[in-house]
Amino acid sequence: MHSSFLFHSSSTQSRPYTPSIMSDISPEVQALFDQHELSGDRQLNFDELYDLIIKVDSTITEDTLQDLMDSFDTNYNDKLSLNEFSHLYKMVVERKKEREAKA
Repeated sequence: MHSSFLFHSSSTQSRPYTPSIMSDISPEVQALFDQHELSGDRQLNFDELYDLIIKVDSTITEDTLQDLMDSFDTNYNDKLSLNEFSHLYKMVVERKKEREAKA
């Protein structure tokens, strides 16, 4: 399990990140979401999310991304809404910046 990305509870399962109801979504994040949301349901499935995130962080594995998706999918539908994606994306970008600063 990739603990650097998950939010752990005392149990062995990760607990989902619960974003605020209203989120400030940047035009950049909105555009990325719109460009990669191909199914027309206004949500990102795993394949759409992977295609997007791998461009941002080429070191992320499918397993790590699945763990992240599970953590940020607050309604447990195996897809990410724009709001859910926005929070996941911000965290991935921040983690990448932290890694690069340490290098």
